[in-house]
Formats: sequence, C-alpha cells, structure tokens
Amino acid sequence: MLGTLTPTTSAAAELLDLLHEEQTRFDTFLTLLTRERDCLRSLSPSELETLTAAKLALLTEIQTLEQRRVRVVASLAAEWGVPVDTLTLQAIAKRMGGPAGEDCRRRQQQLNATLDAIREASAVNGSVISKSLAFLDQALSLVRSRPAAAPIYSPSAGLVSAAHDGALIERKG
Repeated sequence: MLGTLTPTTSAAAELLDLLHEEQTRFDTFLTLLTRERDCLRSLSPSELETLTAAKLALLTEIQTLEQRRVRVVASLAAEWGVPVDTLTLQAIAKRMGGPAGEDCRRRQQQLNATLDAIREASAVNGSVISKSLAFLDQALSLVRSRPAAAPIYSPSAGLVSAAHDGALIERKG
C-alpha cells in the first residue's frame, strides 16, 4: 500500500470533513457578501453593521478550520513520510486514490469555484463602496461650496435682488 490511503483512515476522513465544513462556511460567506451588496445599494447602515460582524465571526471560524486542516495535512505527511509542503489537495487526492481521492478532488474543485465567486463578489462590493464614496464626496463638496444665502428682505422690508449686488428693489403690493 505504498502511499495509498484507504477511506477509513482517520486523517483522510477528518480532511474530507474539514473540506466540507470549509465549503459550508465559504457558502455562507458568499451569501453574506450578496446581502452586503444589497445593503450598500439600499443604504442600510444598521444591517450593514450586523453583516460585517457576522462576516468577521465567520472568518474567525474559517481560520480555525484552516489551522486544523494544516495540522491534518502535517499528520498525513508524517504518516506517508513526505515533506508537508509537497502535499497539495491534488497530491493528497492522488495518494488517497479510489472514491476518497475522487471526493477530495471534487471538494477541492467546489472550494475553488466558491472562492472565485467570493473574490468576484468582494470586487463588486468594493466597486459599489467606491462609487458610493465618490458620490458622497461630490455631494459634500457641493454643500460645502454653496455660498451663504443672501437675505431676501432688507431690514426695511424691501426685496433684495441678488442680481444687483444687494440693492433694494421696491415693490408695491
């Protein structure tokens, strides 16, 4: 059984379970990014705060899963007597062989597709944020540069004309 792993090996089973858990978390993260984009477009800051907190918590979970995966891969490397840096998911799937190897390859492909979708959704959200900030900056510039409104009536109750540098225009009636 040189380098071949049966599906019942605990490290292999744990790796497949971890890949499934990571996929679940990344799917949830992608859903949060979609909801975030909707909040950005509808200008819903309170929901945006909630989503940001949920994303941070989820990233912490993903980090924990990734750390566990690194330990499992190190365990497989020790078991197989190979350097840990040579064990990519493809290399592991090849060594596993059979249905477990195919499952590992399929999960890797699914994770890669989800991560690509996350990158794309993040880029879209970044663009929406950038455009929103540019719009708000422009709006604030207009508000800041607007001259103070001149009084419409003078102290003597005459109408002030802005076209005549504040000269009084008398009106009857």
